[in-house]
Amino acid sequence: MTEEKIHIIEVEERIEVIKDNMPKFKEIFDPMQTVCDDFHEWVRIETEKVNDPVMVQMTILGQTLKIMKSVMPSADYDGIMETVYKSKDRIEPFKKVSVH
Repeated sequence: MTEEKIHIIEVEERIEVIKDNMPKFKEIFDPMQTVCDDFHEWVRIETEKVNDPVMVQMTILGQTLKIMKSVMPSADYDGIMETVYKSKDRIEPFKKVSVH
């Protein structure tokens, strides 16, 4: 079995552990929020595993940009990159809203 295949299996197993440990009573109000929450949990686990948050985040960013560049029209992709560059000093951390 290749190293890549082993890594894929490990990631799939971690995803199952995350799913198993999620509260079963959690009502899904917004499926996209659930995807984001699961992704954030996966990122947290990966960051703890490799102990290099910058490497994890830059890998995710790089893969995201590759996907965007592959599937978007050039003008749209270039527009997004220009907007990100112009707003780089205004980017702030997420403020998670409490659900009551």
